[in-house]
Amino acid sequence: MVEDVVMTQYPVLCVDTELTLKTLKKPFSLPPRHASIYTKRHVDSAFPEIPSYPPTEYRLLGLSRLWNAIQYFYPYKNRITRPMNEILSTSIPKFLNASSDLEYAIAIAEVVHDIHDSLSYVNSNALVEHLGTHVPPLAVKML
Repeated sequence: MVEDVVMTQYPVLCVDTELTLKTLKKPFSLPPRHASIYTKRHVDSAFPEIPSYPPTEYRLLGLSRLWNAIQYFYPYKNRITRPMNEILSTSIPKFLNASSDLEYAIAIAEVVHDIHDSLSYVNSNALVEHLGTHVPPLAVKML
């Protein structure tokens, strides 16, 4: 009875709900290794596809976007031990002087490290190759 009222008064809602239910019933499969199941890589339509080692202006743009996201939207700024302005001023020369994609990835990783957020990470092929791809042969279980 309620469904009849909803269908007559809100037909768009029913179509959307039906479509959502069909989508939810599809089987779930995990993405490939090293892909996040929570976020999708955002490509800004105002900028072209940027390589892993971008030009200087794009490196500084990336730093400013990261700094602004932390400065204005990060909910745990009180846990950051260094002031964000100090992190920015020490990071600018590293971003400017990065001469390879590895140095650029390390500069980003240092900023992410400074915010002490266990959910933040840097995903870079150069960084993975530098740190290694093998894991120790052990298993950890929660008791």
